[in-house]
Amino acid sequence: MCDTPSVSVHQAQNELRIGVALLGGLAEPGHCLPVILRDATAEQGNADAQFILGLMYANGRGTAQDIVRAYAWWTVSAAAGHELAIKMQENAAEYLTAEELFRAHSIAAELGERFR
Repeated sequence: MCDTPSVSVHQAQNELRIGVALLGGLAEPGHCLPVILRDATAEQGNADAQFILGLMYANGRGTAQDIVRAYAWWTVSAAAGHELAIKMQENAAEYLTAEELFRAHSIAAELGERFR
């Protein structure tokens, strides 16, 4: 189980860089990285981190593959105006069932509540 660390803005920026490196194949997947990235930056309202976390879930990089959770993070990022998240959200919607879309929107609503 991963502990959620208390993270400074500087540490959060470093974790975002690690997330980008992980997606690019430059870092080894670590089972705690999505938890750290989520808590360090995505849940602080960083739309880039939210988008990257969506990519990590979509591709199963550093976490189990979960397109529903990926869609949820892209929804949150898209709400902040992240252009690529909007496109990824639109593309992913084509592959999700109505039930999966409902779950993804429910998760996104819960995530969105945390950032208000």
